Amino acid sequence: KSWDEVGHWYAKGYAQVPVGETVQSEEIRAKAAELTKDCKTEHDKIAALYTFVAQKIRYVSLPLGDGEYQPLKPAEILKNGYGDSQDKHFLLAALLDAVGVHAEPALASSTRNLTEQAPSPAQFDHLITTIPKNAEGKQIWLDSTSDVAPFEYLLPNLRGKNALVVAADGNVKIEKTPENPPFPSTEIVNVEARLSELGKLTAKVDYQLRGDNEFAFRSAFHRTPEAGWNQIGQTVALLDGLQGQVSNVHAKDPLDTSKPFE
Repeated sequence: KSWDEVGHWYAKGYAQVPVGETVQSEEIRAKAAELTKDCKTEHDKIAALYTFVAQKIRYVSLPLGDGEYQPLKPAEILKNGYGDSQDKHFLLAALLDAVGVHAEPALASSTRNLTEQAPSPAQFDHLITTIPKNAEGKQIWLDSTSDVAPFEYLLPNLRGKNALVVAADGNVKIEKTPENPPFPSTEIVNVEARLSELGKLTAKVDYQLRGDNEFAFRSAFHRTPEAGWNQIGQTVALLDGLQGQVSNVHAKDPLDTSKPFE
């Protein structure tokens, strides 16, 4: 009958992973301390914990609310090394809680816009993490299911949409996810070429990307064995209108998301 009813429905499952128990878990506290030992600011800690969950905990794609599945406890997720969007949120929230940062689950849809007049959990198929506004008024949104997504980056199908943020007590609020990536989207292409006396053009092409194309490139290189990188380069060249044979394709570490992908 109301979004509050949906929130309390979800909080009932959320309560099966007690926040107090999470804080007292030795494994979670030890892992959080290990991952943040060199961090100087709270922002750095959040980024370090997000990167760990995104890249080291394998994502299993199970639709939100599918069947009677209940999320595991954070220590179990950490031990197993995999989980769905709920599991990944619970582990990330537990690690953040261990360093004094409160995070909340946000129910979202990757395929549709929220119809506010029709309260129903069936409107959601994904779960992301949000950290309430800090002293500077900045709210952080995180999707730890995308392993090579930079910190605070949401896929286009999750941006600019209303999500249902659920507090531990079941109280809810509808909030809009960011419209844009957390950094300017750029694509810098440098070409160095020479033309032989016979008219053959030989060129070196260097790409530096930030934004949605960056995520596509990172995903392609991360999921493809190095032996197949020349084929990726060939496809990219053809899409950019560069005819010819591509060879000797190199890429920076796709998992180093702190800087543009090259």
